[in-house]
Order: sequence, then C-alpha cells, then structure tokens
Amino acid sequence: MGSARSKIIGTAHQLEKQAHRVRSPRHPGHRDPEPVIKSEDLLKKDSALHERLKGLRAEPTSIEAKNNFPDGDLTKFPSGRKIVVTQKQVDPSLYKNLTPEEIPPGKLNMDQLITLFTLYQQKGTSVEELAKNFKLDSEIVQDLVDNFGLFAMFYKKKDSPPSDD
Repeated sequence: MGSARSKIIGTAHQLEKQAHRVRSPRHPGHRDPEPVIKSEDLLKKDSALHERLKGLRAEPTSIEAKNNFPDGDLTKFPSGRKIVVTQKQVDPSLYKNLTPEEIPPGKLNMDQLITLFTLYQQKGTSVEELAKNFKLDSEIVQDLVDNFGLFAMFYKKKDSPPSDD
C-alpha cells in the first residue's frame, strides 16, 4: 500500500511542476521545420496562378555596356568577352599622401623618419648628429633607433663561374 501512495504523490508532484512551468518565448530567428510537400501537390496545376501569369510577357533586350576604356586597354577573347589589361601607373597624389609644407620642430614626417633611420643604419651617423640635424631631443632619437628600424633584405652575391685557367 505504501508503494501505491508514493506513486500517487509522485504523480501529483509532477503535475504540480508542469502546471507552474512557463514556456519561454522563442527567439525571433527560430524557424519552424519546413512543411512537407508531397510530390502529388507539385504536379497539380494551379489554375489561379496560371490565370494571373497569362498577361505577363518577358521580352529579351540587349544591354549596351558603356566602354570606359580605350580599345588598347581591352583584350578580346575568342568567346567575344573583353577584359581590361592595362599597364598604366597611378598618380600617388590620388591617395592623398601629401606631406605638410611646414613641420614644427620636434616633429617628423614619414620621409624624414625614413631618412633618419637610413642615416643611422646604413651610414652610421651618430645619435647626437641626427638630433641636431632633425631638431629633436637626443633621448628621443636614441629611443627611436633602439626600438624601431627599417626592414632590410640582404642578398647573397651570386657565385661567379669558375675560371678555366
């Protein structure tokens, strides 16, 4: 008898849990499973759709492509397709890499910074001389050359062919 009573209490307890359970709202991106469409439904003729589409006519027209490139820059393929092939240089001023005309003392532009690193790394100019030339504090120049530098690539000289002497 005790086992039957515990089953009833357990069932009542489960029902009480389910009664207080609140379903959480679904995420807006959640999609219900796609409806199953039978193949017989696909084969049936939809007369309403057919009537609506009767007045619709599609007429092909040719599209004129504007030729923005001279013929010398275009290469034609056997299929008739054209592709742009050009070797023209782009003017660097288009990228707005303009340096200011006047740079205040204690500041450097990119060209001056590259010159500073080149003089230090390749010519061996001293830090004090660089500071004097570029109107900078010698501690700042020392920090620059200690922490930064130009990337340099070293190539091995090609071996000369052995002489037949």
